[in-house]
Amino acid sequence: MGAGRPGRDAAVDKEERMSTPTHSEERADGSRAATSSPQLSLALELRDEAMDRVSRNAGESFKVRAINFVVRFLGENGATAGEDITDAAKKAGIIPHDDRAFGPVYMKLYNQGHIVPVGDIARRKGHGTHGGRIWSLANTNDMPHPSA
Repeated sequence: MGAGRPGRDAAVDKEERMSTPTHSEERADGSRAATSSPQLSLALELRDEAMDRVSRNAGESFKVRAINFVVRFLGENGATAGEDITDAAKKAGIIPHDDRAFGPVYMKLYNQGHIVPVGDIARRKGHGTHGGRIWSLANTNDMPHPSA
């Protein structure tokens, strides 16, 4: 049963939350910003669930090797598109069960302040996704411990 109301399916609860209208307000520059969005909350929840699942399936060894590779690669090459870093890691033998396993690697490094997005670029792969990110080390002396 879902975490919502008794006797309800979790998928039904999520579907209802996705259909809830988003409220927004106009910014000074004329753009709009979400003020309260059940849709955004659900999207983030679903993203986190998918990233946890793909990270578990890839395994700890992959994650440690990929984190070390990304940091070393950016240190040696400077700002680079994530897709190019992923391709280089795979050429170096760091091959996950699914390329999406690199997403949690970038997210972890970003959330811990080790890398920062410095630009966007058109995606070469994937569909229905944000444009590709260009990543850089947040600090050129930054070498995170793999288990951090």
